[in-house]
Amino acid sequence: SAGAFVALLYDIFLTLDDEIDYVWRQKASFPKALYLTNKYVATSMLLIVAICTFVLSQTFRGCPKALTL
Repeated sequence: SAGAFVALLYDIFLTLDDEIDYVWRQKASFPKALYLTNKYVATSMLLIVAICTFVLSQTFRGCPKALTL
């Protein structure tokens, strides 16, 4: 999960300039909302899984089964 999160962050930083030009500066539309939802919901979920795996598993006895991959 940590490797996937780092790879996703790397991709975000590589494509941030193009995303600002081609997505954020455009008017609101359904494809824009779909793109942003897909990109940032996936990032958020990977962050939650990484935190659960590496932080909470040290403190508690693991994560709820719903959050493990």
